[in-house]
This record gives sequence, C-alpha cells and structure tokens, in this order.
Amino acid sequence: MLFIFIACKTLKNDLFSQEGQNYMGIPEFGIRADLKILDQFPVIPPALSKTGKCFLTFNKMGFDINSTNLSWVAEEFINFCQKHPGEYVLDVGAGYGFLSRHVLSKGMFVISNDIEIQHLLYSRKRVKDPDQISRLFLNTNPFPYLDIPKNSLRAVILHRILHFLPGEEIDLGLENVKHWLKKGGKIYIMVMSSEHVGYCQKILPAFEERKKNGDPWPGMYLDVPKYLPTQAYNLPSQLHIMDQEVLRNALERHGYEIERIGYVSMHGFGTETARDGKEAIGIIGIKKN
Repeated sequence: MLFIFIACKTLKNDLFSQEGQNYMGIPEFGIRADLKILDQFPVIPPALSKTGKCFLTFNKMGFDINSTNLSWVAEEFINFCQKHPGEYVLDVGAGYGFLSRHVLSKGMFVISNDIEIQHLLYSRKRVKDPDQISRLFLNTNPFPYLDIPKNSLRAVILHRILHFLPGEEIDLGLENVKHWLKKGGKIYIMVMSSEHVGYCQKILPAFEERKKNGDPWPGMYLDVPKYLPTQAYNLPSQLHIMDQEVLRNALERHGYEIERIGYVSMHGFGTETARDGKEAIGIIGIKKN
C-alpha cells in the first residue's frame, strides 16, 4: 500500500505539472481524462462506510454518494445541465465522480475537481463511453485556488464541500465562482445545517449569539468528535455549519441572485435517530451580471 501511495504521488506530480500542459483544450481546466498515460495509475476501489450507505473518502474528508437518492440540489444541477449541452461545468470536491458522470451523460464538458487523486482515478475508470471521457477533465487544485478562465462556466456545484472551509476561503470561493461563471450561470451549494438533530440543541445558543453580534460565519469550528462521534472516524476534527440566513447573506454579499434555498433531508444516512429533514441546507444562486 505504501508503494502504491508513493507511486501515485510521483505520477501525479509529473502528469499534472507537465502532461497537463500538452492536452488539446484549456490548460486551466485540468488534464483530459482520455490521456492514455493515466492508465499507469493504480486504481483502488473505495471502502464502504460503517453503515454501508456511503463510500469513505481516502483523505478522510467525509462520505461520498453511494446511491441514486439525490438531493434536490443535485437534481436541480443535473436538470440545468441537461438544458445546456456542450458547455463547461465545475464539480468541486467531486469525490468518486457520481455527479460528474451524471452531467457527462447530459452532454456537458465536466471539470471534475478533487484534491485526492484516487477519487478522480476511480471516477475516470467508471466512464466507459469514449465521447464522455473526452469531455472529462481532472483537476486536483484546492478550491478556491483554481485558475479557471473568466466567464467560461455554465454552472458550478459545491455539494457537501463548504463545511470543510473557513469563512474567508468561502468568501474568496464565492467571488471566484462569480468570475468563472457566464452571465446567467448558476452556483449550487449543499452544506451542513446548524439545525442537524445530532447537535442542534447543544450548539444553537452560541451560534445564534455569534450571529446576533454580527459574525458572518457563526458556525465555524464545530467539534466533530464531540457532536458527531459516530462519523468522526472519517471526518476532520472541525466542520463549518450554517443556517439559511448565513448562507443567503453570503451569496448576496457577492452579488448572486437567490433562485432557491431550503433544507435538504439526509434521512436514511448516518446513525442518528429521528432525523427531521433539516440536516443540510441547499441554495442555488444566479450570476445576473
């Protein structure tokens, strides 16, 4: 396993710094997934979570989709893409590529972005159609520090990603996405809610007090081992939670028009009992100008 890890890192450094400069297309998007040299990478199948309902991420950044039970945020993203075939979209923190593959099948050019190369390699292996793999780009740069050309994207999705970032990086990311999007392009976000049944009664008083005092990001640094002990084995020690007001204000600060905002149910995932559908928050923003 150690040998495979070192080999992956070595190949990654070589490919993403050299080979990526030679592909036909826009270098800032990443490297084309149809490059044959990528076949040299070992592909390690993902492990299932303890509940068997999700895949474990290799870098312990949470749990990835292992079902066709999509959130309304993901469904809206896919439906929007279906109306704009042939355009470019960015899937941030794509994990094992479930959403990337969905929109490839709708005719999109997809920048599948994840800091863990094993996730992208597994996703690439799952794409069997030559036309689809020719429209897939692999990008390992960390969000929000991607170098995407201005006005080049039709949509960007950050599905269960922002709760891993501090407020200043979220603000930078929202501003960058606005530059990357074309006029009329959309941003799709799903993030952990402050009203999650697993911890809401314990954290809401302090959360509301910080919000009352003007903190734009009152939910940073949720103590994961303390409040999400059953999931802590594959999560970082701290997460950033939000409510609808915080998320709406963040997008409006950066000039987005809000198309839709609401709760996203995570019923059927995890081990907490009595989940009530307020486990996550979803929002869709539009770049009007």
